[in-house]
Amino acid sequence: MELFEKFEIFINSIKKDDNLAIFYHTSCVDGLCSCVITSKAITKLTGIKPLFHIPHLHELNNDTLEFIKKNEIKKVIYIDLIPDRYPEVVKEAEKYAELLIIDHHKFKTNLDSKKTLLLHAEYINSKLDGAQYPASKLTYDIFLKLTDLEDLDWLACVGLIGDSGYSTWKEFVLEVINRHNLEQESNLFNGSDFGKCAALLSGATMYGGNSDLLFDIVYKSENFKDILQNKILIGYDAESKAELRKWILRTNEAEIYGDLVIFEIKPKLKINSTLSTVLSFEQFKDKTLIIIMDYFNDGFLTISARDQRKKIKLNELLNEAVADLPESSSGGHIPAAGATIRKEDKDKFKKKLIQLYNNLNK
Repeated sequence: MELFEKFEIFINSIKKDDNLAIFYHTSCVDGLCSCVITSKAITKLTGIKPLFHIPHLHELNNDTLEFIKKNEIKKVIYIDLIPDRYPEVVKEAEKYAELLIIDHHKFKTNLDSKKTLLLHAEYINSKLDGAQYPASKLTYDIFLKLTDLEDLDWLACVGLIGDSGYSTWKEFVLEVINRHNLEQESNLFNGSDFGKCAALLSGATMYGGNSDLLFDIVYKSENFKDILQNKILIGYDAESKAELRKWILRTNEAEIYGDLVIFEIKPKLKINSTLSTVLSFEQFKDKTLIIIMDYFNDGFLTISARDQRKKIKLNELLNEAVADLPESSSGGHIPAAGATIRKEDKDKFKKKLIQLYNNLNK
């Protein structure tokens, strides 16, 4: 049976009592937009609105499994997440639900089975590295084969711009810009309406605990103007920019090891992803930047890595750096990746990271 045939069967077989749950990558504009696209497409196709839209960090874990069991969920969709860290948990989840994974990250374990369908970006377009096929564009494309989604084309653009996918999908974005009779801007991220939407949403994701609010705002927005005019997002944007400026001015505190920069921060907002992106394009555009953020009061540190030169495969670098650290996790792409480690393992992580980096540059 063909991949799309399996996908179509999964979607069209959704029933109300399946208690459909969509898990999507939190703290990520691409994850948020792709979840909304998926949810609205399913409602168009089946008349059923998914019961749960759940922001999630990485893998399907025991907490996720308990949620599935407790809420009698019979169908699960994972978007912008590759839950292959604990394949045994996925197998356990298959006892209670059918799973659909829509993703574009590198994966180690192919979870495809009779109960789990993996719809990976590289299966859809083998000529592209998955990192170049953001989840918002991926979900738009696959559901477009089943129903008309022209009213959501702007959302696909916002998501892929937020995931640095414009260079790959320039033609698509320009087509949508023309369709909406918008001006073409040379600086797409800061100048265009779609780019401004991505920036507003990116700023809002820096606030911990507001994922449900953000989902509702985007879900209820009929077009990009609703995003741009939302007073809540505008308020978040002003505060997040102030927090970003504060830490941009403190980059002199960063540790420099040749082309490797390690910057430890303890911000009021969850700025690590945006800060690392901004600094990698500006102050450290010829370096590999690692930001170690102490934000959550849970005993863990969040790592964000960027290298716009694409000289170092950051996803592989972080995978090796955290490989022997208990309760750690990592993921991402070549130029942008992330990880989580225990606070007590910070020095071990830094030492191994520097050693690995030096070995790569011999």
